[in-house]
Amino acid sequence: MIVERKPKGDAFVWGYRSVITAFAGLAAERRLRHGSGDGWKPFPTSEDKRRAFHEAGHVVAAHLSGDHVYFATILPDPTVRVGRNGESVAGGHVSHGRHPKPAKKADDWVSNNDSDLRWCAKLCSLMAPDCNWKTILKTARTLRQHSRDLVDDQWPLVRMFAYELLEKQQLNQDRIEAIFSRLEPTLPLDLDRVAACTSLAALPQERDQ
Repeated sequence: MIVERKPKGDAFVWGYRSVITAFAGLAAERRLRHGSGDGWKPFPTSEDKRRAFHEAGHVVAAHLSGDHVYFATILPDPTVRVGRNGESVAGGHVSHGRHPKPAKKADDWVSNNDSDLRWCAKLCSLMAPDCNWKTILKTARTLRQHSRDLVDDQWPLVRMFAYELLEKQQLNQDRIEAIFSRLEPTLPLDLDRVAACTSLAALPQERDQ
């Protein structure tokens, strides 16, 4: 993902939004593979379809967290590198931020070359109440479940964007906003509640998997 740098304000809320959005791509892939019923088994799917649902998860989660989504694509982009040392080319990406239009200065952007999991691990290590690895793991699992719940609740919307990406391969901000505008309003993340918590202790905790 490509996101604008952390704005001034509550770092905890920014971290929460960022982790939920990052986990949403993986959550959408998981839902695509597994379905929603009990007793299901994973089934194979094409790489393009997997990538489209992954990026669609990011689009929906970013929008519901209050960000403007500027661009989404499932096309490889040699200018967006991923991996520990940027050794690979991103197969697709989403750019989003808090401002109505994308920042013009390159310094205002953070090009996240970590995998979604590594990015979430870094943020969860900062958000956890202490540095104990068990606490960090519990924090990550709690926020992963929040992201999965969001994707499950908004699955028709995720599917709509995924199939739009499969057809168009890339969507600009006007197209993304047009799709959201013609739908029934969706309930955004309750960020006021998150801000009031200042720690994960007051948030709903992970459920048994």
